[in-house]
Amino acid sequence: MKTSPTGFQVTFLVFALTFGAMLLTTVVAERIRLPKEHFNTLGNVISFPIELAFVFAIPALRRLALEGLRPSLVASDRVEAATIVVVKLLVTFGVWGAVALWGLHVTQRSPELGTYGFLTDRTLIDQRYFTTWGLIGVALAVSIGPIAEEILFRGVLYRLWERQWGWVAGVVLSSTVFSLVHPNNLIQSFLSAVLYACLYRRTGSLRASILCHFLYNVAVTWPLLGHVLQVKPIEAATSIGPWIPNLICLALGSIAFIAYVALAARKPATPH
Repeated sequence: MKTSPTGFQVTFLVFALTFGAMLLTTVVAERIRLPKEHFNTLGNVISFPIELAFVFAIPALRRLALEGLRPSLVASDRVEAATIVVVKLLVTFGVWGAVALWGLHVTQRSPELGTYGFLTDRTLIDQRYFTTWGLIGVALAVSIGPIAEEILFRGVLYRLWERQWGWVAGVVLSSTVFSLVHPNNLIQSFLSAVLYACLYRRTGSLRASILCHFLYNVAVTWPLLGHVLQVKPIEAATSIGPWIPNLICLALGSIAFIAYVALAARKPATPH
């Protein structure tokens, strides 16, 4: 690889690493007879260290990552990161609910809430979390996960494309790659990545997007908003009423999302 790799070169390697990690996860999961619901957790155990090793093993990528991590967070950056957590929660609740509502009541693709990732019994969430692999998943989500993903996707991929084609291309392309390696939540992952990249552009510090990512992951785990996000009453499969909060979140989240992207376009980071 050349001294200054391009975004496409790094993307190719990211997909190769992701595919390799998936194959390894499949083999290990079969060996240890891992339940299907914890497959992604095992995948993260394998992939997060690989992502960090990949970035820091290549000098050009390591420099980009360290440049992003070097600036400290001022108080305004922390407030902005916390604010974007709220925007991200609104977008997540809104989009996830809207997709399920569309599938259930418009296209009638499936009458089962489980098809869209929802549960009707909150005790099932407790049963998932209070297992060894459930707790490992939570630990990863609030520790190495945000660090590894922000360093790779915002600290490296976004920066590479930003340098080559400008910040808009950097946001769109890095967010697209981020969503493709999170195929279970393509829409939410793409929109989340856009917010993280805009936050990085606004603050100039990768620590801000890591903090935002971390706080969001904490917010949606048990016993905080995880139950609210994932559980719907059984009548949600036949009635629009239970989806009204999601639609309100969709409206508010859409406005806030567009406003923040517009703000990032007008006011990029200035030296602290």
